[in-house]
Amino acid sequence: MQLDNDADDVMRLIGETIRRVPPSQNRPWHERIVLGCWAAKYLPLCDDYLPGFPITHIGFSILYASDFLKIPNVSFNLLQAVLMTPWGCAFIKKAKTLQRPIFAWTVNDEKRMRWGIRKELDGVITDDPKLFLEVRDGWHEGVKERFGIMVWLGVLRINLFALVFGFLFRRKFGFGDKKIFFRPTVED
Repeated sequence: MQLDNDADDVMRLIGETIRRVPPSQNRPWHERIVLGCWAAKYLPLCDDYLPGFPITHIGFSILYASDFLKIPNVSFNLLQAVLMTPWGCAFIKKAKTLQRPIFAWTVNDEKRMRWGIRKELDGVITDDPKLFLEVRDGWHEGVKERFGIMVWLGVLRINLFALVFGFLFRRKFGFGDKKIFFRPTVED
């Protein structure tokens, strides 16, 4: 399958490039680089070409991300709107129980930044790091964000899209023990 060959080539080249550049004496590359992975079928490539490097699942579906909880040491970088739902909050709690780092993307609004801080996310991806630092420095316990109806309608809309596309994504890329721990073959 061409996609699998391309992915194999890309991961091989990333691994070769990293090995060509000597790391600093104080901090090896596996402590400075996190591999972002959208689909579980590419996890074996990470292990083949960059063993020992941390991996984060980048995603938009709580259902799909939940399957990554089975894989040791995978962190999460999820679309914030899917984390703001009751099932998203349950996912955060489960990930925290398993001591898995969890990040949200893309968080540019002050109220959403405060929400992430209150939920004790490990970090956010933002286009405005300066604003985030200001919000973090000014944040104090007990302040609850009040989102308007338009924000919640937007969250609902995004979650409906995430549900539909999550099923399609899972259908295309699969998620099963065989596909996670063994490299996919043409028959798979």
